[in-house]
Amino acid sequence: MLRETTMSKLRPSTFSEEASLIQKAEAPVGSGRIWHGQIFKNTFTRNGRRIKLKHWSVKIQHQRRRRTFSLLPSSRAQALKEAQEIHRMILEHGWETAIHFHQLRKLARSKQPPTGDILEQPMSKASQAYWQQRLIECKYTEAKLTPGREWTVRIEHGGNYHYFPLGTDDRAAAAIQALKIYLAVVEKGWKAACQQFSREITLAIFWAVSPVAVTYTTIYSILEKTKQADTPAPARSARKKGWRVAIVEPDGGLKEALVFWLNRQPGFECNEIWISAEEALSRLEHRHPDMILVNRLQPGMRAMELVDKLKARFPQLPVFTYGIYEDSDQIFIRVSGVRTGYIFKRRTPGELLEPILGAFKHGALDSKEVFTQIKNYFQSFFGGESSEKENLAMANLTDRELKVLNCVSKGYLDKEIAHELGISLWTVHNHLKNTYEKLNVHTRTEAALKYLQK
Repeated sequence: MLRETTMSKLRPSTFSEEASLIQKAEAPVGSGRIWHGQIFKNTFTRNGRRIKLKHWSVKIQHQRRRRTFSLLPSSRAQALKEAQEIHRMILEHGWETAIHFHQLRKLARSKQPPTGDILEQPMSKASQAYWQQRLIECKYTEAKLTPGREWTVRIEHGGNYHYFPLGTDDRAAAAIQALKIYLAVVEKGWKAACQQFSREITLAIFWAVSPVAVTYTTIYSILEKTKQADTPAPARSARKKGWRVAIVEPDGGLKEALVFWLNRQPGFECNEIWISAEEALSRLEHRHPDMILVNRLQPGMRAMELVDKLKARFPQLPVFTYGIYEDSDQIFIRVSGVRTGYIFKRRTPGELLEPILGAFKHGALDSKEVFTQIKNYFQSFFGGESSEKENLAMANLTDRELKVLNCVSKGYLDKEIAHELGISLWTVHNHLKNTYEKLNVHTRTEAALKYLQK
């Protein structure tokens, strides 16, 4: 099936020209050879003289609509790149968003303030109004490095999403910052945008795998350019020397955030940072940390393979994995299907290593003693008055609400729950809302955990 997208300066008048345009339409969007002949410089006549403009232009046709875009770069290579970006934007987001994005980029490069008619186009992702309606009040203020309220926003693009703190409690300013982040994601890609802007992430440490026992928290990535100026020095521990923690983390922004918070755990200090499994195995010949934390997503060697090698070489050394997620729901979704159950506990960033604090009494972080402390820590959450209240709340759920919750505990998405139970998506949302209220929870992860721990 031919794609109805062509880029041309002149309307095709012959079969060979039309076939050439069809071939271009079927070529990959990023194909440089296709675009090389499509950009041109406009000309005009003044006082009998023909004058050629300095900047390049491109004419794009898609879905029976045609428009000429004036390209900002003066060099041909950069103009080609911008033409490709505009075309990709049209294919992915439609004409209005592409035109609006192009207008905003022209204003940004010319350093002119946006006018009202540009900022207030209705419900385009490239509009301030769109993001102002999607601001979220920051819930986890303990993760902030500066005091005060602020807005966050969830930005989706290309099938991925991340949450970003916006650094202000002013709605208009927050919406402008959200728009700026979104445009960076679209223009530069996720990797570059996450290096430019701090993002909100969920950090989860996996203390046991059967059952899955996790403490998790929300932190912000720390940008390289701001770490010196904006991150306060850690408070000194009461101990003369903290337990030494090494981390294996390839991402620079996450590495800085992990070091920041590990140095604020009572009695711990992060003194080794390795960016790969190979570096960790090599450095351990000369370095001797008391505990190692390994990112579950390692380039090259798998995290569990690295953990097995470390434990084989150093049987008494406690080694744990941790995961980085877009939000807390993703922890449960990624590990759903474990038959032995789940124990997930949200902590503040300064309490993340709480499960092993009891091991201090014995003077060394011996792996056997550490795992005993972990077992006692998580078992302490069962029984008592709070459990009786949770059991009573669970008893108040209707049969249909329990069925929905059972599906949630298996990692089903809302659409899958609707299909499984033969009900509408709206009914699923309504049951989940009622369940959250009865169980006094705010996310599907918290609801699923209470169901599994009932």
